[in-house]
Amino acid sequence: VELDEITSAREEAEKSSAGGLSKKQLEAYSDAVVYKIDVPANRYDLLCVEGLSRALRIFLGEMDPPNYEMTGDPVFTMTVQKSNTDQIRPFVVCAVL
Repeated sequence: VELDEITSAREEAEKSSAGGLSKKQLEAYSDAVVYKIDVPANRYDLLCVEGLSRALRIFLGEMDPPNYEMTGDPVFTMTVQKSNTDQIRPFVVCAVL
């Protein structure tokens, strides 16, 4: 997670209107602080409030990270690498979670 910007609804309205809103119209917007964050594309667990709060609690040391264990018999899958892709992609790594 990366902090992108710290702003408020009022600041966003000022930026987007470029001076087109009156002072009275701007007063209708909140001054409450809004933290805008960037979530990496491979972290789908951070796209919901529960996942984001869990990640923050783990980061702050308020919660231990989850320990996942495999249950049941392992299921084997096959990955095929064809020789015509060796020049483009010489290595293949796979994982099923």
